Amino acid sequence: MSAMLKPSTYDRRASSVDWATRSGRTASIATVRSRRDRQDLIRPQTAATSLSAVQTIKTLPNPQVVPAWLNLLMVAQRGSTILTFLLVTATLAVYSWTVYSQHLWGKEYSRLKTLQRNERQLTSVNEALKNQMVIQAEDPSLGLVSPSPKDTVFLEPLPQRYPLSPPAAQPTAPSSVPKPLGY
Repeated sequence: MSAMLKPSTYDRRASSVDWATRSGRTASIATVRSRRDRQDLIRPQTAATSLSAVQTIKTLPNPQVVPAWLNLLMVAQRGSTILTFLLVTATLAVYSWTVYSQHLWGKEYSRLKTLQRNERQLTSVNEALKNQMVIQAEDPSLGLVSPSPKDTVFLEPLPQRYPLSPPAAQPTAPSSVPKPLGY
């Protein structure tokens, strides 16, 4: 029987050393041995006690009835969790939409500024060309003259023509033009 006790004693000794190591405490070997010896004196193990400890099965207590107010609180917690999830999702959607719309607005604003700059450049080039044409028109060596009413030419409108009616459709003989094969 003592042979049967040695493994359990060995296991208990190892577990006390493991407990000291796992708990983050440092213990000297002498301290662990003195604890072990005290436990052996207090609880001597026999084969009968170790078997009875193994054979004893504890039953769990019956589940208690949960009060209605606790059920109500649990339902409220679930509902608030779902509501919180939906609100966070909606907040993220609105935030991302805001960021995206600001990005598009910035892009379109820079495009507007570019178009306005191009419009100003075109206006200035157009005015420069008009000015150059006026300067060239004032040059007498080109032979340009100012318009006057005596040089105006009037044209008389032609009499109105009525469209001719198309000839009546006559049955035609099959044409000798080959039909395309691709249709």
